[in-house]
Amino acid sequence: MPTDFKPRGTSSFDQESGVHIPLPRILPHTFQDGREGVEYQFSIRKGDERIDGLGVFGTEGVTEASGQREWVFTIDLSSESALRSMLRSKESIGSTDDDITFLTALAKGLVNVFAGQDDNSDNLSYVAFTSIEALSALGIPVPASAQVMAQGTIVLAELHVPAHRV
Repeated sequence: MPTDFKPRGTSSFDQESGVHIPLPRILPHTFQDGREGVEYQFSIRKGDERIDGLGVFGTEGVTEASGQREWVFTIDLSSESALRSMLRSKESIGSTDDDITFLTALAKGLVNVFAGQDDNSDNLSYVAFTSIEALSALGIPVPASAQVMAQGTIVLAELHVPAHRV
C-alpha cells in the first residue's frame, strides 16, 4: 500500500496503515565543527504502540524579508544511517512504495507533524533533505524530477506554517 502522511493536529497520519508520527522530542545539539543545531527524536506509532523511531539532526535559523521574520528548521536526512533507519520503517508501516517514494513520503510525515502549530508569531519553514551521495551509497536512483541544490542536496519534503497574529 502507498504511504501518504497527512497533517493531523500536532502529528501526521497515514490513513492506510493507521500509523502516526507525533511531535518529536527536540534537544539542543552541537556539531563537531562547533555549530549549534538540534536533535530530533521522532517516534513512529500505530495506535498506542511504538513501532519504530528515528533520531536525526538539523539546524534552525531566522531570516527576514520585507520586515517579516521566518524561522527555518532543517531535518538532515543526508546520512546513510538516517536513510537506512527510515527504510527499516518501511516494513513496520507496511508500505509497498519503492524506496525513494517511501523516503519522500516519510520525510513528508516528519515535516507534517509541525503543520498544526497555531501559536507562532513568525512564519515557520521546515525542510527535510537528503543528498545524492547518501542515496547513491544505498543504490537508490535520484528521481529525474528531483530538484538538486548546492553540494548535491535534494529536498524531500518541506512545509510552511504562516504566522498566527493575535
